[in-house]
Parts: sequence; C-alpha cells; structure tokens
Amino acid sequence: MKRIVMLCIIFGVGMVFAKDAAGAKDHPLLKRYPGFYIRQYKVSEYDEAKVISGKFDYKHSTAPVTPIEGKVTNISYDSIKKHDDTSLFQLYKNYEDALKRLGAEIRFSCRNETCFEGSNASVNGVFIGNWINSDKALFNGLLGSVRDEFGIITAKVPQKEKAPVWISIVMSTEEISGYRTVLLSVIEPKSLNSHKIGIGSISDVEKKLAKQGKITLEGIYFDFDKATLKPASKETLTTIGHYLHQHPKEGFYIVGHTDNKGSYKHNLALSSNRAKAVYKYLKDKGKVTNHLQAIGIGPISPVANNSSEEGRAKNRRVELVVMQ
Repeated sequence: MKRIVMLCIIFGVGMVFAKDAAGAKDHPLLKRYPGFYIRQYKVSEYDEAKVISGKFDYKHSTAPVTPIEGKVTNISYDSIKKHDDTSLFQLYKNYEDALKRLGAEIRFSCRNETCFEGSNASVNGVFIGNWINSDKALFNGLLGSVRDEFGIITAKVPQKEKAPVWISIVMSTEEISGYRTVLLSVIEPKSLNSHKIGIGSISDVEKKLAKQGKITLEGIYFDFDKATLKPASKETLTTIGHYLHQHPKEGFYIVGHTDNKGSYKHNLALSSNRAKAVYKYLKDKGKVTNHLQAIGIGPISPVANNSSEEGRAKNRRVELVVMQ
C-alpha cells in the first residue's frame, strides 16, 4: 500500500491542459464533478492504501490511518478554469451527498481547521508529503499540493455478499495557481493470488542455492511497514522449512532487505525484525536444525532502482544466503 502507490504531481501556473490523461476514466462508483478533468490516473490490481480515520496531530506530524488492501484506483482531478466559481464547500457537499446515495458510512470527514488537533498550518508535509519528505506521507494516493482551504472525506461503501469498498476524497484549492483539485482513491476488495509468485519445489531451491549461493524468498508477505507475516506466506515458508530439515549440516543467513523510503534507522530495524519473524516461524515449526542467523541490512543492497514503485517492491525482500 507500502506499500501504497505514489504518483507525483507538480502544480504551477500555466501547466494545466484540459484533457484527461491517456487511458484515464472515472471510477464507476463516483463520477467527476462537472468542469473537472483527470490530470493523473493510476490503477494497482493489488496494493495497500492508508485512509485517514481521524484528526491530524500537527505537533507530531501524524494522524490516525486505516490500512486497506485490494484493487486501488487513484485519480487526480483538476478544475478546467483557474479560480473556478465552484466553492470548496460546494464540492465537499456534492461528494458527501454522492456517497450517501451509495449508502456509504462516513468514517471521517473534516474541512479546514476542523481537520486538526493544534495548528492549522500547511498540511503538505503532514498529510500528503512533499518532494523532500514524501516518505512521511500518510495518504497513499496521488501527491499534490494542499495549502489553502481543503476538505477530507473517508467512507466505506457496503456491498452485497462482498467486503466493503473504501473511498478517500481530498478536495483543495491550490495556493499558487488557484485551481481546484480533487484527489480520489477507491479501494475495492480483491484477493491476492499468492500462487503467482513462489520459490518452487525443494529441487528448485537446491539448484538456485548451488548456482547463486542465495535465494530470494518470493511469496513472503508482511503487513505494511511491520514484521507480521501474512498467512499467504505459508507455502514458501513450508518449502524452505523442508529444505532446511533435509540439509541440517548447512549454515544459512536469513537476510531482510527494505527499499529506501523512510529513515535508515527505521528500515534497518524493520529488515531485522522481518528476518527474525521468518526465523521464529521456522523454529516454531521445528525446522531449524541448521546453523541459522537472522540479520537485517535495510536499504543498502538494492536489486533495482528505488525511484519507482516497481523497483522498491523488488527491494523489499527476504533472502536465504549460504554461509561460506
């Protein structure tokens, strides 16, 4: 949800083109407000998004969030006209009414100073992030500029015989250009195909270790920014456990890796805790008869460029490395 999909937008005078981004379209549940076009559009078939569920604590630069997994659609709308006559309150009420017509449960809503505990200064670095501190962003949607008047709505839409759909809407007036902006995230329930990626059979593990001296434990999943193993990790862990049990005299490192978002100290601890979680699982299952050591090295050994979400996803991994 990391993690979440991040797509950056630069706002500025004279940069608006009143034409939808290539391939962009409204989400079936919630159409655009008249007079707006789609500046940015991104769909992730399976990701994790965090939705705001309470007031910002400006002093500590944080706010309560709820992580949601599923199909994530992020849409950034801009008004076609600069200094549009549509008031932010008008936008806010229209989206609120549209959600109510869907039978949505409003889980959190606020406008301007009602969004804060403490100062009501710029929320860029607190909520949406900025170019320097985007890793601290609470909103796993489209990056934008929210400085003047703004409103936030988080809602849950029930579905028959299915998990609910979550919707996050952020409306604002951009400080410099004067355009209205709407950031929309829709998170739909979808099961992860945990069999799509895996390490294969014990024979496959043996071949990769003999050739490379290490193997990436594909199919290992953790809760967002935590060291809690997801149930979908069982297949890979079971295969590795059987391999270790069949090779009791060999020694291995379980090495945790992260991407480079966030502080080095945090990532080092996270990678270490994730490696320890894998070790503990194997130990609890009675599979650890080898000399096995869990370590974390954070972001210092990437296998891909961290400038894209695809690259960061590859860098967030756990490896089994042969002790030489």
